[in-house]
Amino acid sequence: MKYLRKELQGMVPYEAPYITDGIILNANESPFQLPNEIIEKFNDELKKVNFNRYPDMTSAALKDSIAHAYGISRENVACGVGSDELLQCLFNAVCDKGDKVVVMNPSFSMYAEYAKIYGAIPVHADANADFSFNLDNMLRAIKDNNPKMVVICSPNNPTGIVVDREDIKKIVSSTDALIILDEAYGEFDDKTNVDLINEYDNLMVLKTLSKLYSGAAIRFGYALSKKDNIDLIDTVRSPYNVNVLTQTMARIIIENKDLYKSRIEYFKEERLHVYNELKNMGIEVYPSHVNFLWMVLSEKVADELLRNKIYIRTMKFNGKVYRRVSIGTKEENIKFLKVVRDNA
Repeated sequence: MKYLRKELQGMVPYEAPYITDGIILNANESPFQLPNEIIEKFNDELKKVNFNRYPDMTSAALKDSIAHAYGISRENVACGVGSDELLQCLFNAVCDKGDKVVVMNPSFSMYAEYAKIYGAIPVHADANADFSFNLDNMLRAIKDNNPKMVVICSPNNPTGIVVDREDIKKIVSSTDALIILDEAYGEFDDKTNVDLINEYDNLMVLKTLSKLYSGAAIRFGYALSKKDNIDLIDTVRSPYNVNVLTQTMARIIIENKDLYKSRIEYFKEERLHVYNELKNMGIEVYPSHVNFLWMVLSEKVADELLRNKIYIRTMKFNGKVYRRVSIGTKEENIKFLKVVRDNA
């Protein structure tokens, strides 16, 4: 790329295939459409939209719904085009060139990539050999590097582990750095640490509607924190960043979260079922608190899955190949398990 900044040379565009057929288990999406009640409410609201006008730049009505859901104030909420935009805003606002950012390892790859893009230096705090969280490694990385920011993903993508609440409190208490707690998958564990933003000035929690809430298509995420931290995002974000259709659908989803309770139970039960089936086959698979499983599958199995149009995610960590497989519908999980069983 001729015009790419020197410090970004070697980076390549993030790519994910757009798949419309087969069994899609590679993106941690919900396999279920939005509840009919939400679609009906959205269709009613759609009739009121003035498409010739810009959306509310502050997303005020949406922020009020989010604030009400968590018992906080509107000033404690920021809205973005997915959690990705919020992360970009934070790296842009907080990180000077050469600043350190501590991230879990392995974790969502874009944390380290955003650090590089904005001139910061990512520092990895390695997990234990079984991928469980290593608090000592995290605290050591913070102490040794004096980071400007620390990113914790809990439950973690791609491993599915959860960072214990007491460990989170120890991390936040150990530093003045801004702590970003990404809870994109928190609903699958039916837990949250959002209340800790009232206790710690340097903690921000990120949430999304792309996972449990079946809202991946609308690209909406939100941040919860003290006002000073929320202002970091609002200072650098683009005006009118969240379009009116996304604001409308997101508000309806937030106001009808109770419609998803049965889905939380479904993912818990089906995740355990798929995990046990794989363990019984002798597959190296790791415990999970989310809507996907982290495992080792042979190239033969992976090739057969692809041949059957069952799409999973392949990743490498420390030179070893792992697969991340989303929990689908029961029918999709049965087909996935059959291919694995027949080729393991």
